[in-house]
Amino acid sequence: MKDFFDKYSNQIIDIGGKILLGFVILIAGIWVIKILIRGISKAKLFKKMDATVRGFITNFIKVALYFLLFSSVAIVWGFPATTLITTIASAGIAISMALQGTLSNVAGGILILVTHPFKAGDVIEVSGHRGKVKGVTLIYTTIESANNEIITLPNSSLTNEKLINYSTNETRRCVIEIHVSYDSDIELVKKCLVEAVADNEMILKDPAPSAVLTEHGDSSLDFELRVWCKSEDYWDVRFRCVEDTKRKLDENNIEIPYPKMDVNIVNK
Repeated sequence: MKDFFDKYSNQIIDIGGKILLGFVILIAGIWVIKILIRGISKAKLFKKMDATVRGFITNFIKVALYFLLFSSVAIVWGFPATTLITTIASAGIAISMALQGTLSNVAGGILILVTHPFKAGDVIEVSGHRGKVKGVTLIYTTIESANNEIITLPNSSLTNEKLINYSTNETRRCVIEIHVSYDSDIELVKKCLVEAVADNEMILKDPAPSAVLTEHGDSSLDFELRVWCKSEDYWDVRFRCVEDTKRKLDENNIEIPYPKMDVNIVNK
């Protein structure tokens, strides 16, 4: 045993020293990364950025720093740098082929960061989902629906499909479709529709509300009531307009037709 120790003591000490140094670097590195990320998040310039951009940059820096840390520890433990680089490159190719969808999401996240089609708090609609943007990560974007549901969308879907941002502009036009009987007076209908929303304080005065006849339908005259409001008031305005126009049409005895079917019974 003594001979064995005398023969290999230097190697044992060397290997033990490298293992100990690697763990020291690992622990110290994790501590430094946490402090660095915390410092970046508190920087004035960083705080001025949009929340989605801040989250994306934070995640990207964190992944990059941990990758460098683990690579450094591997080199300290005796992995040759060239072998490590070759292994990482080979693994990268294999992983990229296996995770093509994930990598496309990462690319989508970078594209979102560059083009900036929306920011945290905006209401967007994509892939049939509508909600308020909560945050963007390297792979996913999360939105909160009107029903308080958290919806997770892959970034690739946000860059490859049609995306509607309802919060970009401060105002929106709200269009209410109204169908009335062919016996109705056109000018009276238009007057009633505009008067129905005259007292709604959420509707903007400029542009002023308007009503137009848009089409001669199969069983009705089709009108549109067009009003403008602030984007955040859109749904409140829409629901109230639907109620107020119905009441006003009833007050003026203007009929809203409903589908009818004539059935002829023939006795043989």
